[in-house]
Amino acid sequence: MNPVVTSNDTMTFVPAVDGMVYYYYLKNNAVPDKEDFINFWNVGYGCGSLSVHAECSAEVSLKAGSYPYMAVCLYDGEKYYLPVVLCVDTGFTLEPELDTDYKVKYTADIEGVLYYYYTANEKLPAIDCLMDAWNTAVNKGQVSIQAEKSGNIYYDNTLQETPNIVLFIMNGEQCMRPYTLYVYNEIDIEYIFVEFYSGVSSDGYIMVTGTTESNSVL
Repeated sequence: MNPVVTSNDTMTFVPAVDGMVYYYYLKNNAVPDKEDFINFWNVGYGCGSLSVHAECSAEVSLKAGSYPYMAVCLYDGEKYYLPVVLCVDTGFTLEPELDTDYKVKYTADIEGVLYYYYTANEKLPAIDCLMDAWNTAVNKGQVSIQAEKSGNIYYDNTLQETPNIVLFIMNGEQCMRPYTLYVYNEIDIEYIFVEFYSGVSSDGYIMVTGTTESNSVL
């Protein structure tokens, strides 16, 4: 599996061979040559590496910063494979967050269109699959946004089957990294205990002793 961003702060991949994965951040989406990759890596921002095993999933925690792209390359001990460049920038100056009055608040860093949809999937789809996911979603929406402007969208917290909302910005033809929030709010169930006391009432009826339990949805 090629590297994909699967959560708000994680990049996941499954290598086909054992080896080392090298990565660093860059300011454009130009894919470096595999022959020169290690030279770029040596001087790259936020560079890192990890040992990987064939067919075993591995993760890299994304580093917050001003570099919108990440270059990733697999080395099997003999050769470097073709690097992959991922967009790791969401396009938000301030990441979306839930407000107390059923709003998702955000501040965009760029202009474009903010798309959002509800899903049961906790993992984010690959960037090139986002529009397909949005098109097939039952509950969804979109809104135009401006750079350095704050805004909000109302969210529905009653969709138990699709409790996650995914947001992503389209800046022209450029699709930014998606962001997800869990918005479903379970209704609390309170147990009410009703006590019955033993004894004989003043009118001669017998009162039963015991405790019963009932559910009350608040």
